Amino acid sequence: MLAFPPKSAKESDAVPTKLDERVHMRKYRSGITCCLTFLLVVFIAGCGQEIVAPPSVMSASPAPGATDVVINTTVSATFSMAMNPATISATTFTVTSPAGAVAGAVTYSGTVATFTPSANLAYGTLYTATINTGAANSGGTPLVADYVWKFTPITPPPAIIPAPDRK
Repeated sequence: MLAFPPKSAKESDAVPTKLDERVHMRKYRSGITCCLTFLLVVFIAGCGQEIVAPPSVMSASPAPGATDVVINTTVSATFSMAMNPATISATTFTVTSPAGAVAGAVTYSGTVATFTPSANLAYGTLYTATINTGAANSGGTPLVADYVWKFTPITPPPAIIPAPDRK
């Protein structure tokens, strides 16, 4: 039973009536209902508003700006999260030179996309690798912007001229 503080000396001996108990219980239930309603509203307002970080390229090989790259290299990029393999293709991962697009195959495994040229790269030529915004993660979130980097293979070795035959 609820105990209520006496209001006067005369009321101290009085037992609370059913009406008093109902009024106090109504106030109590009203307070609990307000608290639960507030918590429910806060919970629902926060649902679905999680911050989703878009995927990005964490590293590239050859490194951006690299020189003296071997001519039989593969070109690869490591993503910040798993990507949708269907979005990693020769359309979204390209390598170009001043002569145009480089022929090759694109593969994807784990978080790494790899471009394997069909032939050796040309000596001393500036190449540009690009992964465009068509590449998306498993949830469909694409890269925010194209990721572009450049690299240059080694210069050609000097030609070896045989010494003339002196007889």
